[in-house]
Amino acid sequence: MFHKYVLSRVGSNTRKILGNSSWMLFEQISRMLLGLFVGVLIARHLGPMEFGNLSFLQAYISLFSIISALGLNRIVVRELVNVSGDAEKEKEIIITAFCMRVSAAVVLFVVCVAVGVIFNQSRMDYIFIISFSLFFTPFETFELLFQARTNSRPVACARSIVFFGSAVLKMILLFLGAGLQVFVVMCLVDVILSAVAVKITYKMKWGALYFNQFNFKAAKNMLTESWSEIIAAFSGMLFMRIDQIMLANLAGPDAVGVFSAASKISEMWYFVPVAIVASAFPTIVASREHGDALYWKRLGRLMNALVGLSYVVLIITFSSAAYFIPLVYGADYVESVPVLYIHIWCGLMVCFAQVSGAWLVNEKKIRLNLFRNVLGAVINLVLNFALIPVYGPVGAAIATMLSFMFAYFIFDLFYPPMKKMGLLKLRSLLLAA
Repeated sequence: MFHKYVLSRVGSNTRKILGNSSWMLFEQISRMLLGLFVGVLIARHLGPMEFGNLSFLQAYISLFSIISALGLNRIVVRELVNVSGDAEKEKEIIITAFCMRVSAAVVLFVVCVAVGVIFNQSRMDYIFIISFSLFFTPFETFELLFQARTNSRPVACARSIVFFGSAVLKMILLFLGAGLQVFVVMCLVDVILSAVAVKITYKMKWGALYFNQFNFKAAKNMLTESWSEIIAAFSGMLFMRIDQIMLANLAGPDAVGVFSAASKISEMWYFVPVAIVASAFPTIVASREHGDALYWKRLGRLMNALVGLSYVVLIITFSSAAYFIPLVYGADYVESVPVLYIHIWCGLMVCFAQVSGAWLVNEKKIRLNLFRNVLGAVINLVLNFALIPVYGPVGAAIATMLSFMFAYFIFDLFYPPMKKMGLLKLRSLLLAA
């Protein structure tokens, strides 16, 4: 009954958006279920300490990967929507963004390895391996044209094939008793195969791209606009992942393993608001031309739908976590239960962040996203230093949850340029936006 109520509240336009994002959701749901299954097997196989080391490496490389995207995703999608139907302009935008990201990846590879040499010499061999994934993340650029045209089915199918193949290989490796180094290599293999799948899918659908289509002026314009998105995205990733890095240094890899077991469950549904908002973004851009009433109505309906989904996730988590984690992960991870009870609330804030983030891009107020993400990162750093030594993984979860709340809810309520969006979020808590 609840899901019917939510659908009745979101209206026909948002139902259309949900339909357009169905292939993205299908891919991610498949990955969520199989990924959770394989992830649990890996966690049980490696144990909290080695699983904590693997999680640390994934958190570490994610900080550099998010910078390599150069904050261009929503900007590129917006530009592609604006030139829709002009194939040459679309290809020019795609190849320009791709080249920019390749250049960033080369620089960041050097930085990533250098930072590892200075601060993490004990994990240097693993860091060197996983750093090569930076060279393949730019291929995600080719997916943006599919998003702009709300046609995610080809990419979703390609990614799903790759993911299922990788999952089977990991289960074989588990059967053979593979160690941490092998699974670090598999992290790199996953990125490579995903990049190849996206590129082949793009070429089959839209044809070849050539580097002479690079537009220096367009690159300069996009980078001028995206610099604040780069900092905002890094700050956002920082206060999502810094807890694992700080846990490794303040409490040890076992604490990272306990925290990661909970956070992987909490975060496994984050793709839903990401996929839905990515599908809705072109429609939001178009509706701005038809007046504020329709524009805010559509934003409100989208917000209601995502908050409703958040409530469903919260109910399921609180009713099952105490049984699910010890049963699935094993007795070594029982301390993950209270961590999950706290960390699961971050999902509601992620929904707020996705909708308001799209709104800020559409309004060309990207710097405000920078301000709130930096605020969240600073709060998370301070709270982690204060809480981790006392409460361990639970303290890290509290720090993350509070930083999300300040960045994506309280900031919008009290900062005047965001006040209207903040009130929309407040009403959506009652499904009345």
